[in-house]
Amino acid sequence: MIAIDADTRPGDTPAPPPRLPVPARRDPDERARNQRLMRLHGPGELGAALLALVLTPGSQRELAAWRHEVAQVPAADAIRRDIAELDAFARLPWFELLSLRLARAPAAQRVHLAQAVRRVMRADGRVGPLDWLLWLTLRRQLGERPVRATLPSAGAENDLTALDAPEVAAVAQVTAFLSRVVPHREPDVLLGGDGDVPVGQLWYEAVVARWPEPPARGRVDGDTLSRAMRCVQALPWMLRPVLVRVWFEETSALVHGRALTVAAADALRMTALLLDSPLPAGLAAQFKEPPCR
Repeated sequence: MIAIDADTRPGDTPAPPPRLPVPARRDPDERARNQRLMRLHGPGELGAALLALVLTPGSQRELAAWRHEVAQVPAADAIRRDIAELDAFARLPWFELLSLRLARAPAAQRVHLAQAVRRVMRADGRVGPLDWLLWLTLRRQLGERPVRATLPSAGAENDLTALDAPEVAAVAQVTAFLSRVVPHREPDVLLGGDGDVPVGQLWYEAVVARWPEPPARGRVDGDTLSRAMRCVQALPWMLRPVLVRVWFEETSALVHGRALTVAAADALRMTALLLDSPLPAGLAAQFKEPPCR
């Protein structure tokens, strides 16, 4: 996370921030908490943990919805406390692991969990970009696989510039969606010569500059993202990691190689998972994986 020291005055030259990898925060209770989370079993306990991981901090409506959904799970409050104490960069790896364990549950229980997650997410009347990505990630982890409805462009095995117009449009839509959270606006990130260009617009333009006539950045909602993602998921398997690396490298360039915000890192990690792509090394270094992954 980029920050400006409270004592920095205009004209001062702040000390350079540490570069990746960022040392992990010491937590004397971390080992015991990880062991408790690894011992969770059954759809009830695993579901309570997953639902706790999608809670918006401070949202009383979502918390009330969570309590309603886990009313029959005796250990639910203890599970939520353990989840609340996780490092910010450990939450998504745990979400992935626990949802994979739930993928072994019967289909009816998986459907019930997915519906419960949706109810908790929507309890406060707001569904943000990260909520949409979490929802798509959950469905993916629970066993849903994309339908390969389109064929990739001939000759576009590992060259983004060889994509055809519909594929470029789909990539642009996913990029426009990600630009709402990747990267977050930060106080010391330069926004351009006149200082009036939103950082999301700068990031979007840097990504789509690879094509001679890139689509303009538009407002992409969750339904549009889902349709565009299916097209991007159909790209050649060698090309999808190239695209993920482009997203990460353009984000890293805007923050001068410093650590990404949690929201930006989470968004890129979930998108990589949805595209069956490995994480770029610099992005992977920010996360704290569960001990037995």
